[in-house]
Amino acid sequence: MAVIDINTRLQYASTFFLGLGLAGILSLLGAYLVETLYTAPPCMLCLYQRACYGAVCFLCAAGWLANRTKRRILPSVTLAGLCAMVLSFGTILALYHVGVENRWWTGTGGCTAEGTKALTVAELKEAILSAPMVSCSDVTWSLFGLSLATWNLFWSAFLSLFSLYIVRTWTKR
Repeated sequence: MAVIDINTRLQYASTFFLGLGLAGILSLLGAYLVETLYTAPPCMLCLYQRACYGAVCFLCAAGWLANRTKRRILPSVTLAGLCAMVLSFGTILALYHVGVENRWWTGTGGCTAEGTKALTVAELKEAILSAPMVSCSDVTWSLFGLSLATWNLFWSAFLSLFSLYIVRTWTKR
């Protein structure tokens, strides 16, 4: 196996962070477009999964900047490892969401309707109007018979495994 010099590794790191950051941005944009174009409001688990992509975008921006300014591979490896961890968490969250949709297990309290402490009719009306509209067990949009949570599971798992592979490659001597 050929030895890769530090400049080549740093170039790979820049490309990795730009590519993974773009994948995160496109994931968020795709979810937002499905939400607005198909009027498919997100549930709480959908919003949590989006937070993972937002965190990855932030970490990729930090990794790209650290790679450009520090010119060392260690910050890049650390931030790529954090990206892999966040994406792994997102994959687990997506798997949980798919399980809730398929009724393999029940969702959390935020996925279902909750009781209210309303005392008057006006308070009750306000509580009903401000309550979340979508249950995590409802499939609001699907493509080729698979829910968006299922597609997110595949995508998040791919990005997670790819990130883990990159970290392993960078740390191999």
